[in-house]
Amino acid sequence: MKITVTKNDIRQGQMNSPTSCPVALAVQRATKDHRSTVGYLAIHIRQTDNSVTRIMDFALRGPVLSFVRAFDKGKRVKPLSFTLPIKKVGGKLIRI
Repeated sequence: MKITVTKNDIRQGQMNSPTSCPVALAVQRATKDHRSTVGYLAIHIRQTDNSVTRIMDFALRGPVLSFVRAFDKGKRVKPLSFTLPIKKVGGKLIRI
């Protein structure tokens, strides 16, 4: 699944916020009804189905990790695109 962090995500994003940083906003938009958080180690996507909650973790690496660290330090960042190894099937996210 392609994730695109836009200028608007950067403007609306909040420093040091796992749920409101630009990357989290972009992941939430791409995955629709699923809650996501972003830390320095991973992106976490939570989905609940029939009262069962599953969390998928994706390690932060390379440009995405650099973006999160720079943003949280108040440095200027540019829009970014990256791919998570997931797809949506029948409203559910699955790893690919």
